[in-house]
Amino acid sequence: MLLDHRRLWERDGLAFLGYASTPATPHWVKDFERLDVAGDPIPAFDGVTWDARQGRAREVNLARHFGHRATIADELERAPHAPDPWILVAHAPPHAGRLDRLPGIADPIGSRAVRRFIESRQPLLSLHGHIHESPKVTGSFVDRIGRTLCINPGQSHTRLYAVLFDTQRPAETLRHTVLGRPAGAAP
Repeated sequence: MLLDHRRLWERDGLAFLGYASTPATPHWVKDFERLDVAGDPIPAFDGVTWDARQGRAREVNLARHFGHRATIADELERAPHAPDPWILVAHAPPHAGRLDRLPGIADPIGSRAVRRFIESRQPLLSLHGHIHESPKVTGSFVDRIGRTLCINPGQSHTRLYAVLFDTQRPAETLRHTVLGRPAGAAP
């Protein structure tokens, strides 16, 4: 199921809302990158994107690229209100917690808009990715914001990390799994 922020998806009495965009990263500009909140500066790095038609990278004017797009905060503000219980599935983790840290970088890099959205809407769970190294850096794949259990299972180049839980009792049943362990590695 492709989830998005414009409509809810419901299954067995549980509502889901998805959000795919992330704050800008200092890499190639991606179509899912947005400024996080109003007033954020245009990123100070060169912008390039892949032009599939021409089969090559091309430079992008970042002021134009980000200037006509809504911020993450704007898009989340317009998201429908979900009935309890509901789950947020957001690519970007919330800012300033255990789920948004990179090795060797002191400052958190998650989304301030996603954090504010979780603080105000309080889903049962929020599921995240994007910053795959964070659980290894912080030692935790789980955090809490109010009553919301926030999860970023992490991932490596050779292993797939996942979480399993019962939606009726997520905190009590939450399990972290690692698939694709290298040959000879301890379980």
